[in-house]
Amino acid sequence: MRLKQLLKDIRIFGLNIRNVSLLLILLVLFSGNANSLRSNPIYITQSESYHVVQKGDTLFNISRRYSLSVEQLKLFNNLDSEQIFVGQKIYLVPSVPAKSEYVTIRPIPEDGYHIVQRGETVYRISKMYDLEIMDILEYNNLETFDIIEQQKIWLIPGQVDPAVRPVTETVTEEITPSKPGEISYHVVKAGENLYRISLRYDMTLDQLRELNDLETDAINVGQRLKVIPGATAAHIPSTREERERESRTAPAGVTPKGDIYPPVNGRVVSEFGIRNGMPHNGIDIAAPLGEPIYAALGGKVVFVGTQRGYGNVIVLEHADYIMTVYAHNERNLVRLGEKVKRGQPIATVGQSGNASGPHLHFEYRVKGKAVNPRGILPDF
Repeated sequence: MRLKQLLKDIRIFGLNIRNVSLLLILLVLFSGNANSLRSNPIYITQSESYHVVQKGDTLFNISRRYSLSVEQLKLFNNLDSEQIFVGQKIYLVPSVPAKSEYVTIRPIPEDGYHIVQRGETVYRISKMYDLEIMDILEYNNLETFDIIEQQKIWLIPGQVDPAVRPVTETVTEEITPSKPGEISYHVVKAGENLYRISLRYDMTLDQLRELNDLETDAINVGQRLKVIPGATAAHIPSTREERERESRTAPAGVTPKGDIYPPVNGRVVSEFGIRNGMPHNGIDIAAPLGEPIYAALGGKVVFVGTQRGYGNVIVLEHADYIMTVYAHNERNLVRLGEKVKRGQPIATVGQSGNASGPHLHFEYRVKGKAVNPRGILPDF
């Protein structure tokens, strides 16, 4: 009855069935294209997995721009509120769950060493022997988190690997050749791999392999490699005066004080050195709970997670074997393996781990060893 009445009404308005059919088809086509006309189209592509917060952005506006809900963004970014910071990365896709590692704690071998197996990381080894990742770096004078298969890792708490020369000793560095293209030598140290060595001497991996007749990237501690410093550079300082001038402007292993971005806005409440009879490997900077923590230098996230005592912690690795550590965080805002920029918000101030109040524990490490951050930080 309703259909008959509808057809009767259509005829009253002078429309026939054929015209009505065409009208219905047009309506369907229009509704099918409505998504392409909406004010918040999906901007995500396979190469766009995050949004960098700009001034004036809110989590709600970002959610509309990328057709995601606020709750999804909070879940993807480990947020418990809608507070965000300029420069922060807002991830638009969920993180890939880390492969579950069920590690049985085992006793330290009698000789004190663990032999690295394929795919093992410093973090996994620390779990095997119930040690802290930063302790493993110090025991072995590791310059980086990169470790290689068959490398020996010293595990005795409180003792530096007796086979590794302490970094406080004078180390004779390779001399830069006086003429471009001249071959020099590099002796492989613990923790180094072929990729790191290629970066150090501004060479490509192919150049390094060819020069040393290497069929694989496997190298051994103590191995002597031929290198040509600056092989891929447009300019190689060829005179003593040039080299001395460059060394004054950018000394190796030292970050100029003006290059460091203050990791948090606050005041130092505990200094580097011995505290209560124990080494304190950084400085503590008191700041309000939830305030942003910034990357002091551009680099790569080599660890993000929790550590006994440190609570929520992030470790960044930078050029020239420099690391920075950010601990007791309320929230970690970056993901493992991500590259971060100097001054980028990476966490929020908290009091996780062994902390009596909200503050940032900040460490500056050169070749794995903690040094006083006061020498490179602006005055607080």
